[in-house]
Amino acid sequence: MNKSSHRFIYHRNIVLGLGAAGFLTFGVSLLLSPQAAQRAWAGLLLGNIFFLSLSLFGVIFVALMYIFNSGWAVIFRRVPEAMAAYLPFAALVMAVIFLGGRTYLYPWADALAMAENPHLHHKAAYLNAPFFMIRAVISFAVWIGFSRLLAYHSRLQDENGDLTHTLQNRKYAAIFLLMFGVTFLFSSVDWIMSLEPEWVSTIFPIYIFAGLLLGGFAALIILLIKFQENDLLSGVTHHHYYELARALCAASLFWAYIWFSQYMLIYYTNIPEESIYFARRFTGAGWWFSLLNLSLNWIVPQITLIPDRARRSPRHLLAVCGAVLLGRFIDLYLLIMPPIGQPIYSGLLGGIVFLGLLPLFILPLIHTYRSAKPIPERDPYLVESIHLHV
Repeated sequence: MNKSSHRFIYHRNIVLGLGAAGFLTFGVSLLLSPQAAQRAWAGLLLGNIFFLSLSLFGVIFVALMYIFNSGWAVIFRRVPEAMAAYLPFAALVMAVIFLGGRTYLYPWADALAMAENPHLHHKAAYLNAPFFMIRAVISFAVWIGFSRLLAYHSRLQDENGDLTHTLQNRKYAAIFLLMFGVTFLFSSVDWIMSLEPEWVSTIFPIYIFAGLLLGGFAALIILLIKFQENDLLSGVTHHHYYELARALCAASLFWAYIWFSQYMLIYYTNIPEESIYFARRFTGAGWWFSLLNLSLNWIVPQITLIPDRARRSPRHLLAVCGAVLLGRFIDLYLLIMPPIGQPIYSGLLGGIVFLGLLPLFILPLIHTYRSAKPIPERDPYLVESIHLHV
């Protein structure tokens, strides 16, 4: 057994250990008390949204590369393609959450609460269990179907080198992006915003999408660096990292702009009742979580990636992207934990539950990546990607 195999087994055991700790925490929490069970279900939802966002980013990134005839990322395209391997697991976990934990998380799932709250009466036609499940099934069917279609033609091109596969994927990518926009909008409202069904924000799905882009670029950079360190990928140079770092900074700025815009809605639309949403997150311990959220998702990448050499250094990028992923966890934590009506810091134990999903994201990703050639050898844009110079 070579050194690379030893490293893989070692890292796999760590991932499995963290996953076991997460699921053990989830199981024990369900048995402790209704409050602990509520935090456990919230932690599972947090973890699923976190890894689902990274998985969806992989499909979006590949689709955008085809749409814009972009060749610079071809050499590492197999990695974002493999990131989509979590999508079927995300669908399964979401079904478990809805069937077992919806009454703990969603006020509208309780018929008595729905009847007693006049603010929810006019939303009953939309916020109900059958319609919720139908929308979820449609969303996952679109995401999983198109992710596999894009990967199928990408791999088939390795066998015959037919340019038709690139043209086909360009068409499928355009259709996917249109359908993704609609399905992601409803999913953001269903799975996260309806945790607080009285509160409404028309900019909320854009905010979730901005976080998806930010976390996705950070995860992709980390995966590329780690794959190269473990001899799973070659050919990625500091020029590729430079381009990805620029994209990360752009996504960070976009996220911060949408965060500020959503916050300012309570002022320039003069809807004071919406301030309750932010009061839950900016009072007590929530103030420190919110400050850390802004720091990790916006200030850290913007400042630390200003030097040119910082955008080309794998070691520096690992640290920055690790901080960004921590920021993504905190951002989702602030979106999901406060609505369950407990002190904001009390959900930290439930936050450990999200580690239970780590093996379901990492191990299928590596298996999917290894099942194909690491580099799309017959892609017409491969030469452009190999000789990228910034």
